Amino acid sequence: MLEYLNLSINNFSGGIPESFRNLQNLKLMDLSSNPLNGEIPESLFEICHLEDVYLNNNKWFHSHNYWKCN
Repeated sequence: MLEYLNLSINNFSGGIPESFRNLQNLKLMDLSSNPLNGEIPESLFEICHLEDVYLNNNKWFHSHNYWKCN
């Protein structure tokens, strides 16, 4: 099971796929320094084990998302 995903500095473009919501055991996700754009999908905020998220140096639209886990 995947716990750490580092895809930083890979020149990925577009948005974060909705299928990332299936990575329910993910603890760290680094998508920094790619030309990613769009809004951060709501499904990302449902990954309850996610502790560290790095999304800086991309082109996100303003979003009011928040983690939904207790």
